[in-house]
Amino acid sequence: MKFGPRLLNDCGGKILAHSVKVSGRRFSKGICLKDEDIAYLRASGISELVIAEAEPGDIHEDDVANRLAKALAPHGVSLTIAATGRVNLKVDDTSLIEVCSERLTAFNLIDEGLTCATVQHHQLLSAGQMVATLKIVPYFLPLKIVEAAEKLLATGPLFTCHCLTGSDAGLIQTVSPAVKQTVRDSTHKVTEARLSALGCQLTSSIECAHDSAAITAELHIMIDAGIPLILICGASAISDRRDIVPAAVTLAGGYIEQLGLAVDPGNLTMVAAIDDTMVIGMPGCARSPRLNGLDWILHLYLAGLDIDRRALAAMAAGGLLMEIASRPLPRALAPEYAPAKDSKDGVPDHAPYLAGLILAAGQSRRMGSENKLLMKLDGVPLIRHTAMTLLAAGCEDITIVTGYDAEAVRAALENLDVRFVQAHDYAKGQGHSLGAGVLALPEKVTDVLVMLGDMPLISTDLVSQLMAHHLRQSDHDGIISFPVCDGRRGHPVIWGRRFFDELATLSGDSGGRVLLADYAHALRPFSWDRPEMFLDADTQDAFARIKQAYEATQTPS
Repeated sequence: MKFGPRLLNDCGGKILAHSVKVSGRRFSKGICLKDEDIAYLRASGISELVIAEAEPGDIHEDDVANRLAKALAPHGVSLTIAATGRVNLKVDDTSLIEVCSERLTAFNLIDEGLTCATVQHHQLLSAGQMVATLKIVPYFLPLKIVEAAEKLLATGPLFTCHCLTGSDAGLIQTVSPAVKQTVRDSTHKVTEARLSALGCQLTSSIECAHDSAAITAELHIMIDAGIPLILICGASAISDRRDIVPAAVTLAGGYIEQLGLAVDPGNLTMVAAIDDTMVIGMPGCARSPRLNGLDWILHLYLAGLDIDRRALAAMAAGGLLMEIASRPLPRALAPEYAPAKDSKDGVPDHAPYLAGLILAAGQSRRMGSENKLLMKLDGVPLIRHTAMTLLAAGCEDITIVTGYDAEAVRAALENLDVRFVQAHDYAKGQGHSLGAGVLALPEKVTDVLVMLGDMPLISTDLVSQLMAHHLRQSDHDGIISFPVCDGRRGHPVIWGRRFFDELATLSGDSGGRVLLADYAHALRPFSWDRPEMFLDADTQDAFARIKQAYEATQTPS
């Protein structure tokens, strides 16, 4: 290809290399200059242009792109028509993409003017999403380069699309006092939704004792019913091949392919099989809809790909999902999440903005006939003490989640600069209230301090120092901060924005505690020397202790 400046009279029929705007008209780069274009440019005072011109054996960029795209496109892919040397390739159906990285690298090494980029290996795409883009950089490529690319493509594809096939599935949850029924109910719903999004149907869901023999019996029942995919969510994490869940699989005649996964969250995942039945021991994080190692194993299984130790080990590259969701779920399958936008005052979305969230929706059943939040300490309702503590600590954006006795709670906070949101499912547990509060946060919020409404002993100093501790972390929007005294975790807890979508989907009475074990690497404890963060006013006895402790801190007038 010839390239460079030419006198205008010598530019007819050649490619304009750089855009030109004259006399209100724009001539875009890449166009083939016609006689009328030359005349217009001459009349506008242009005497010279930078042009590109084919040499013998050169092929135009669009012709190269169309030609090579047809050669590299596997089954299940649609092509756009080449424009400016580019063809985009999109999947026809929900597909898992298998990238041949060595062949893709070799393709891009043929010539710098020939480029192809794909999504990541084993990324799941929904119908219509782009899997690859082919771009020819110069306006022309020599025929020998095109032929070299075609020769390479004849040896095999750069990538392959594996459509997902649906499957019936079964879920076994084990029961122990450590896992409440509300948590198991939520796990059922999350698992059913996860499978449904992948074209699967949860045809059997049972609960049994946290015992190897009981699990083995349920495995046999599901296998006899012809269920090809069985998920087991144990009451405790699987920590050894001799643990209860792996032992049950072995008793049922199966084998453990691997215990432990190089994906976080999802490390404590078990991959096993009983004859032709796939058995997966779920990690605790799979109780949440957030992307985790279980999703990747399901993708491989439903795509019909091998799930051996090599395939599982390959998940390590990009497997740190907490920091960045590499190989994320397709838009159609991911939980809905609205990223923060710029605020009206011009503060960019990445500027730290910490808000407070006070949970005040509970029914106060253990207190008896009184609503604990309205009980008075030094003449002030407990819920007002809590809100005033946050305000005094410098938290200027506070949301109060109400539920039971909402009007009275609002009245107790009269004239304070706070907003309210009603948790309609407050009777189902704290998780619903927390979720309602997170969904109501302003878009600019990057971090939220969650505080219980019945803990008036928490001091302004603790809250202000905890907020400072959290916000001085460079990755504040991806960490969880809380006070610790004598080795015990206390309240309040500050959550970075990366956890908001999971907090918003919580249910039952466990609140955010269910997530802490899944994100141990994101925890940032803050040492505090007073046990003020432990005592809440759940009962009359607890309130009496709070009152005694509060009065002891007051200076006589």
